[in-house]
Amino acid sequence: MSAFLRNHPWTTSGLLLITLASGACSPERFFGGDEAPIRVKGGSIHLELLTGAQTWMKVGSDDKRWKMSGGRRNHADYALTVNAKAGCGAIAGRKTVVRVTYSDNHWIEFSGQGNHTAVTADVGLSTSTDQRTLSYVVSSGHISAISLDGSLVCAFGSAGDFQSLDASD
Repeated sequence: MSAFLRNHPWTTSGLLLITLASGACSPERFFGGDEAPIRVKGGSIHLELLTGAQTWMKVGSDDKRWKMSGGRRNHADYALTVNAKAGCGAIAGRKTVVRVTYSDNHWIEFSGQGNHTAVTADVGLSTSTDQRTLSYVVSSGHISAISLDGSLVCAFGSAGDFQSLDASD
């Protein structure tokens, strides 16, 4: 093998470059950590995990604090994308704390704490049967505001204005 590599320097160089590139483009480095992305959607507040690898787990005895069952983030902050018909401008940069407020003034907040996501709310939350969606469900109302790192960035006057928010590593 060493004779082959010595007699074919271009092949040796190519193999070395491929080895280095594969390490630099590993899935974790290229796509972020393995903690699931989050989607906020719907007429009620739903925090939906976009992969089947993790579920929501309660922290403590009440239904107001939650975390993901596993995974790790490469960043403490989130890359955000908001899909809205009205009431929200462009969001620049990465954000650490995302608060979603409902029209009855109850809220859910998720934040990067170290390399993990933590969820707190001022009201009890419930999970879907597969535990991949964490929800605050009410019979009427709409998502009325999104605050990022303590600043109000979106305000929605009616149910159809907000469509979704995606948060990823």
